[in-house]
Amino acid sequence: MTREIHVWRRAVAAVRGAVERGEALTEAFWEKLQAELLTIEKLSEDEVQDVLSTIRADWHALVANAEAVKEVFQDWWAAEKAAVKEYLEDWLALIADPTKAAWWSAEALGDAPRLRRTGHWVSIGRWQCTHCGELLTFRQPGRLPPCPRCHEAEFRLALPPIGSDAQ
Repeated sequence: MTREIHVWRRAVAAVRGAVERGEALTEAFWEKLQAELLTIEKLSEDEVQDVLSTIRADWHALVANAEAVKEVFQDWWAAEKAAVKEYLEDWLALIADPTKAAWWSAEALGDAPRLRRTGHWVSIGRWQCTHCGELLTFRQPGRLPPCPRCHEAEFRLALPPIGSDAQ
Protein backbone atom coordinates (compact mmCIF):
# COMPACT_ATOMS: atom_id res chain seq x y z
CA MET A 1 0.00 0.00 0.00
CA THR A 2 1.41 3.39 -0.95
CA ARG A 3 1.96 5.98 1.72
CA GLU A 4 -0.59 8.33 0.09
CA ILE A 5 -3.31 5.68 0.33
CA HIS A 6 -2.42 5.11 3.97
CA VAL A 7 -2.63 8.87 4.61
CA TRP A 8 -5.91 9.07 2.70
CA ARG A 9 -7.43 6.29 4.82
CA ARG A 10 -6.23 7.89 8.06
CA ALA A 11 -7.60 11.31 6.97
CA VAL A 12 -10.96 9.83 5.94
CA ALA A 13 -11.18 8.08 9.31
CA ALA A 14 -10.46 11.40 11.07
CA VAL A 15 -13.16 13.19 9.02
CA ARG A 16 -15.66 10.38 9.69
CA GLY A 17 -14.90 10.50 13.41
CA ALA A 18 -15.32 14.28 13.54
CA VAL A 19 -18.65 14.08 11.70
CA GLU A 20 -19.88 11.30 13.99
CA ARG A 21 -18.96 13.42 17.01
CA GLY A 22 -20.84 16.37 15.50
CA GLU A 23 -17.73 18.50 15.05
CA ALA A 24 -17.67 21.18 12.38
CA LEU A 25 -15.09 20.68 9.65
CA THR A 26 -13.67 24.16 9.92
CA GLU A 27 -10.41 25.46 8.52
CA ALA A 28 -8.87 24.84 11.95
CA PHE A 29 -9.94 21.18 11.75
CA TRP A 30 -8.21 20.75 8.37
CA GLU A 31 -5.04 22.53 9.53
CA LYS A 32 -4.83 20.35 12.65
CA LEU A 33 -5.37 17.20 10.57
CA GLN A 34 -2.65 18.26 8.14
CA ALA A 35 -0.21 18.87 10.99
CA GLU A 36 -0.99 15.47 12.54
CA LEU A 37 -0.53 13.67 9.25
CA LEU A 38 2.75 15.44 8.58
CA THR A 39 4.05 14.42 12.00
CA ILE A 40 2.76 10.83 12.03
CA GLU A 41 3.19 9.74 8.42
CA LYS A 42 6.50 11.39 7.58
CA LEU A 43 5.27 12.59 4.19
CA SER A 44 6.14 15.81 2.48
CA GLU A 45 3.80 18.74 2.93
CA ASP A 46 2.88 18.57 -0.78
CA GLU A 47 1.92 14.88 -0.51
CA VAL A 48 -0.28 15.46 2.54
CA GLN A 49 -1.78 18.58 0.95
CA ASP A 50 -2.66 16.65 -2.22
CA VAL A 51 -4.44 13.96 -0.21
CA LEU A 52 -6.29 16.46 1.98
CA SER A 53 -7.34 18.68 -0.94
CA THR A 54 -8.91 15.65 -2.62
CA ILE A 55 -10.75 14.68 0.57
CA ARG A 56 -11.89 18.29 1.15
CA ALA A 57 -13.19 18.56 -2.42
CA ASP A 58 -15.04 15.26 -2.03
CA TRP A 59 -16.46 16.43 1.31
CA HIS A 60 -17.67 19.74 -0.15
CA ALA A 61 -19.26 17.92 -3.09
CA LEU A 62 -20.96 15.49 -0.70
CA VAL A 63 -22.33 18.35 1.42
CA ALA A 64 -23.54 20.21 -1.68
CA ASN A 65 -25.26 17.07 -2.98
CA ALA A 66 -26.84 16.42 0.42
CA GLU A 67 -28.18 19.98 0.48
CA ALA A 68 -29.58 19.60 -3.04
CA VAL A 69 -31.27 16.32 -2.08
CA LYS A 70 -32.64 17.96 1.07
CA GLU A 71 -34.14 20.82 -0.98
CA VAL A 72 -35.65 18.44 -3.53
CA PHE A 73 -37.07 16.27 -0.77
CA GLN A 74 -38.52 19.28 1.06
CA ASP A 75 -40.14 20.52 -2.17
CA TRP A 76 -41.51 17.05 -2.91
CA TRP A 77 -42.76 16.60 0.65
CA ALA A 78 -44.50 19.99 0.64
CA ALA A 79 -46.23 19.12 -2.64
CA GLU A 80 -47.14 15.64 -1.39
CA LYS A 81 -48.60 17.01 1.85
CA ALA A 82 -50.61 19.58 -0.12
CA ALA A 83 -51.94 16.89 -2.46
CA VAL A 84 -52.94 14.63 0.43
CA LYS A 85 -54.57 17.54 2.24
CA GLU A 86 -56.52 18.49 -0.90
CA TYR A 87 -57.57 14.87 -1.43
CA LEU A 88 -58.80 14.54 2.15
CA GLU A 89 -60.63 17.86 1.98
CA ASP A 90 -62.33 16.74 -1.22
CA TRP A 91 -63.45 13.49 0.39
CA LEU A 92 -64.71 15.30 3.47
CA ALA A 93 -66.72 17.60 1.22
CA LEU A 94 -67.93 14.58 -0.73
CA ILE A 95 -69.17 12.82 2.39
CA ALA A 96 -70.84 15.97 3.69
CA ASP A 97 -72.75 16.75 0.48
CA PRO A 98 -74.61 13.78 -1.10
CA THR A 99 -75.49 15.84 -4.19
CA LYS A 100 -71.85 16.60 -4.81
CA ALA A 101 -70.97 12.97 -4.06
CA ALA A 102 -73.26 11.70 -6.81
CA TRP A 103 -71.86 14.29 -9.23
CA TRP A 104 -68.25 13.36 -8.41
CA SER A 105 -69.02 9.67 -8.74
CA ALA A 106 -70.49 10.29 -12.18
CA GLU A 107 -67.53 12.50 -13.07
CA ALA A 108 -65.11 9.76 -12.02
CA LEU A 109 -66.67 7.44 -14.57
CA GLY A 110 -65.64 9.87 -17.29
CA ASP A 111 -66.72 8.82 -20.74
CA ALA A 112 -67.44 5.25 -19.73
CA PRO A 113 -70.79 4.30 -21.23
CA ARG A 114 -73.41 3.92 -18.52
CA LEU A 115 -76.19 2.38 -20.62
CA ARG A 116 -76.24 -1.32 -21.41
CA ARG A 117 -78.74 -3.59 -23.08
CA THR A 118 -79.80 -7.15 -22.32
CA GLY A 119 -77.04 -9.53 -23.35
CA HIS A 120 -74.21 -7.04 -22.76
CA TRP A 121 -71.35 -8.12 -20.57
CA VAL A 122 -71.13 -6.06 -17.35
CA SER A 123 -68.77 -6.04 -14.41
CA ILE A 124 -69.56 -6.00 -10.71
CA GLY A 125 -72.10 -3.34 -9.78
CA ARG A 126 -75.77 -2.38 -9.84
CA TRP A 127 -77.76 -1.83 -13.01
CA GLN A 128 -81.15 -0.12 -13.03
CA CYS A 129 -83.85 -0.73 -15.60
CA THR A 130 -84.48 2.54 -17.47
CA HIS A 131 -88.18 1.64 -17.85
CA CYS A 132 -89.32 0.54 -14.36
CA GLY A 133 -86.33 1.24 -12.08
CA GLU A 134 -85.77 -2.37 -11.04
CA LEU A 135 -82.21 -2.86 -9.70
CA LEU A 136 -80.04 -5.81 -10.67
CA THR A 137 -76.94 -6.44 -8.55
CA PHE A 138 -73.92 -8.18 -10.07
CA ARG A 139 -71.47 -9.58 -7.54
CA GLN A 140 -69.40 -11.02 -10.37
CA PRO A 141 -69.14 -10.16 -14.07
CA GLY A 142 -71.89 -11.50 -16.28
CA ARG A 143 -74.42 -10.75 -19.03
CA LEU A 144 -77.43 -8.53 -18.40
CA PRO A 145 -80.71 -10.46 -18.53
CA PRO A 146 -84.02 -8.84 -19.48
CA CYS A 147 -85.57 -6.88 -16.60
CA PRO A 148 -87.24 -9.41 -14.29
CA ARG A 149 -90.12 -7.00 -13.56
CA CYS A 150 -91.03 -5.42 -16.93
CA HIS A 151 -88.90 -7.48 -19.38
CA GLU A 152 -87.37 -4.34 -20.96
CA ALA A 153 -83.78 -4.52 -22.23
CA GLU A 154 -82.10 -1.18 -21.34
CA PHE A 155 -80.21 -0.60 -18.08
CA ARG A 156 -78.29 2.31 -16.58
CA LEU A 157 -75.35 1.94 -14.21
CA ALA A 158 -76.75 2.75 -10.74
CA LEU A 159 -74.48 4.91 -8.60
CA PRO A 160 -74.87 3.99 -4.94
CA PRO A 161 -74.58 6.82 -2.45
CA ILE A 162 -71.06 7.23 -1.05
CA GLY A 163 -70.71 5.35 2.21
CA SER A 164 -73.69 3.07 1.57
CA ASP A 165 -73.34 -0.68 1.75
CA ALA A 166 -75.23 -1.11 -1.54
CA GLN A 167 -73.30 -3.10 -4.11
